[in-house]
Amino acid sequence: MPLNHPGEVEHYAFFRAHLGSRFQSAGFRVEFHYNQEPRIRFIAQLPEEYADAIMKGLSQELARYFPNSPDSGSVRVKEITAQM
Repeated sequence: MPLNHPGEVEHYAFFRAHLGSRFQSAGFRVEFHYNQEPRIRFIAQLPEEYADAIMKGLSQELARYFPNSPDSGSVRVKEITAQM
């Protein structure tokens, strides 16, 4: 979703799986800023046990699809949702 500021893009991804009589779901909202100091940071409050895994996955996939990121911009993790 484009924001009202130049150089910023926000994206939300959501996943849901049916597991027998229940659902498992998760969501992830990030902002990409091309006009700020390059780094990845968490705005969202999340359990500490998820932080390393999220940072690793985000770093690997950014390097895979955007080889110059986060060297070329800032990434903010704004929201983490999980439900089991």
